[in-house]
Amino acid sequence: MTAYVLLEIEVTDMSALAEYREIGQKAVAEFGGDYLAVNAKAEALEGSWDGTKGYTLLAFDSVEKARAWHDSDTYAPGKAIAERAMIRRVTILPGLGEAV
Repeated sequence: MTAYVLLEIEVTDMSALAEYREIGQKAVAEFGGDYLAVNAKAEALEGSWDGTKGYTLLAFDSVEKARAWHDSDTYAPGKAIAERAMIRRVTILPGLGEAV
């Protein structure tokens, strides 16, 4: 079943972000992931939502594939760059029939 990865992002260094994107896109592709939204702005329908952050939504074939992407040697340099390029949170959302 599909698993989703939601990245909440606040960019702090645009030049480092460009480096991150190149590595991130390669790693997502290597693990069969798809981009469903990139740096999208959220709109609250109920409750409150911080509209200053961007959100990227990825889809993978399974929770295991999503974790493999996140923990991969391919993505490791991207995570290191992300530490200086942005403030972020990364969350796995299992699809129906999946467990975290």
